Amino acid sequence: MLACAMRHDAGIVGVEELVPNGDVAHNLVAYNKETKDFDKVQNVAINWDGFKMTPTELPVPGVTFSCVMIMKPVFVVVKFDVSFGAGYFEDVDFCIRARKKGFKIYSTPYVKVIHHKHTSWNLKPRKELDELYKKNYCYLIKKHGDPPIEELMELVSKWKNMQTTQI
Repeated sequence: MLACAMRHDAGIVGVEELVPNGDVAHNLVAYNKETKDFDKVQNVAINWDGFKMTPTELPVPGVTFSCVMIMKPVFVVVKFDVSFGAGYFEDVDFCIRARKKGFKIYSTPYVKVIHHKHTSWNLKPRKELDELYKKNYCYLIKKHGDPPIEELMELVSKWKNMQTTQI
């Protein structure tokens, strides 16, 4: 993660998070206009083969904070918005504000972690989690607009152009 940050002068670096069977769960956060309300901003797994792309370090609009490296200068400038409370979208908000301050965010496919999704969250009542998710999603949209971050297919187009020019 540190090598990725140094190569790209990135302030925030995320990783490929795998589910226990080894499939990629996600490696970035993006907007998907095709999904239903309260689920348009989501963790996304890049389908390298499907997009006909070689796995590489990429600039992304945001990463999930379940496994992230944030350089100290970012923390000096960007603080967590405590209005989000216990979880959901505080990481997206932090990334949006960090990018507005000029910090780069990258995802690296060279660091992989197994993420047992929602292990601790699932101890809470589902209704409570759903309410928190909707409340925080609405706050994110109110704060940053709709869409608050780039749409996935726009990113894929940008990344393919990057890979073409680097050959």
